[in-house]
Amino acid sequence: MMKFMRFILTCGLIIITLGGFSQKLVQQKVESYCNTNPRLTYAQYAISVKDVKTDSVVVAINEKKSMTPASIVKLYTTSAALQELGKDFRFKTVVGYTGTIQKGVLKGNLIIIGGGDPTLGSKFFPQSKQFVDSIVQAIKKKGIQSIDGLIVLDCSLYGKEAIPQTWVWEDFGKDYATGVYPLSFYDNVFSITLKTGNVGDTAKITQVFPAEMSTTIQNNAIVGDDKSQEPSILGNPEELSRTVSGVVPANRNSYIVRGAMPSPPDAFGMEIKQALFRANMVKYNQEYIVKYDPFFKDGMDTVLVLLSPELELIVGITNYHSNNSYAEHMLKYMGYAKLNKGTFEAGTKVVQKHFTDLGMTSQGAMLYDGSGLSRYNTTTASHMTEFLIKKYQQGADTSTFFRSLPISGKPSTLRSYDFPSYMIGKINAKTGSMNRVRNMAGYMTTKSGKRVAFCVMIQGFLDTDGDMKKTMLDILDSIYTNY
Repeated sequence: MMKFMRFILTCGLIIITLGGFSQKLVQQKVESYCNTNPRLTYAQYAISVKDVKTDSVVVAINEKKSMTPASIVKLYTTSAALQELGKDFRFKTVVGYTGTIQKGVLKGNLIIIGGGDPTLGSKFFPQSKQFVDSIVQAIKKKGIQSIDGLIVLDCSLYGKEAIPQTWVWEDFGKDYATGVYPLSFYDNVFSITLKTGNVGDTAKITQVFPAEMSTTIQNNAIVGDDKSQEPSILGNPEELSRTVSGVVPANRNSYIVRGAMPSPPDAFGMEIKQALFRANMVKYNQEYIVKYDPFFKDGMDTVLVLLSPELELIVGITNYHSNNSYAEHMLKYMGYAKLNKGTFEAGTKVVQKHFTDLGMTSQGAMLYDGSGLSRYNTTTASHMTEFLIKKYQQGADTSTFFRSLPISGKPSTLRSYDFPSYMIGKINAKTGSMNRVRNMAGYMTTKSGKRVAFCVMIQGFLDTDGDMKKTMLDILDSIYTNY
């Protein structure tokens, strides 16, 4: 019996020793690579890798240095949303009326109460495309043939702060930097269709969608072949004017440029008004108003409640496609639901509390938005891996959070990485990038079958973004192969 126990103890010591040797080896390999790679000479980088089973450190390089996280912030936001709101949560948009219906005429106001749903008419949920028709049909079924009153858009849920104050001017007006409103639709994105001719000509605007927008568009788009000046739409989020500029290809009958929709609640009101006009329910000059302050609506009769898809589906789209709009809508709603303040600041406080609830001890995460677009955000590699370990302990591979992460080799934000065949399906992770920032964080199953949580952040580099992707792959490959 004693011999058997000594044998078991010896085997255990061998396993521990081999495990420690493996960790030391991969640390040396990654450290050597970073020290000798000329692409990293002028860059800042931080790497943290931990074994999810033992919570032991595998690689630690500058792991406590504060870095710009970019879109890996969405891991924090989506995790908090699932925890605080629940995976089955649905946003609600309520349609109702005040007054009375007399012989088919509504003697009162039509009211649409925004509930912060980012999915109305979204390209990611085709089933929601017909939401305007659903509203019109529900009004008809209520016995309303015409409306003798106002169309009131209740946007009192959040107030007027639509854009985080720490976003930079160069992002304003871009289709990835849309605002957050109680009433959002079509992903808060509008498009301008251009017809182009010969080089040097000014492109012609042939269509704007949605068409019912009170927007002044300055067209500065020039026809040419300079691909470094891709066309974009710029504009102050608090103004209705927009400018389309840049260089567009020659001889195109239809060239589409997309940007952030100016005042989605106003565009929403115009869209509803036009739909009701086409149904002969309102006059052409029917008024609509957007209310940002709470107002008296007691006694309102409900016509329709539009429900978003379940939150777990929204989270999946957010992480797979790095959807900034969805992330910011979730953040703001968490602030409203948990702190009764529909602000970005309140939302980030909910996320910070989420770290405490997970029992985390590391410092380093300072958040100013939910998507990672703010350059004021910071986190550390060690904070991220501790967070990922805590999340993995909650549900491992079967959790909603884990299943929301992009998979190497599958269509997602990871598709731009040329993973070797042996790493396909071995990584579940979120990327984060902006100018001179290239990050990735998530989970990896290594060659030996071990599961690790990792965070790699590279910033301030002088090489091309493509070179940094290769560097990222080299680091991940070294971890995969040697641990």
